[in-house]
Amino acid sequence: MTYLLPCLPGTIHTKTIALDNLKRVLNPGGVVFGSTLLQGGVERNWMARQLMKAYNAKKIFSNTSDDLDGLQQVLQSHFSEYAVEVRGCAALFSGRTSRNSKD
Repeated sequence: MTYLLPCLPGTIHTKTIALDNLKRVLNPGGVVFGSTLLQGGVERNWMARQLMKAYNAKKIFSNTSDDLDGLQQVLQSHFSEYAVEVRGCAALFSGRTSRNSKD
């Protein structure tokens, strides 16, 4: 089953409620994956900075304080295995629950 999460307001740490809720419906060894655009800890060119500024102002995005370190901390605290691949300012991520039991 696939779940699509909309733009969530708040910091990267407060957004983890979505991960908490998703973990409840995952089987042992289940995987959550997604992507996000980061403001900190990554390179952002002029166009990316302007686009993010405009989209945050219109509340299309809510990522003004999201950074790579925070994303990695959140994933590590929620999953037994996780991966993050950065492409520009985009982070592609996945997290797997323990295969033996619910995390």
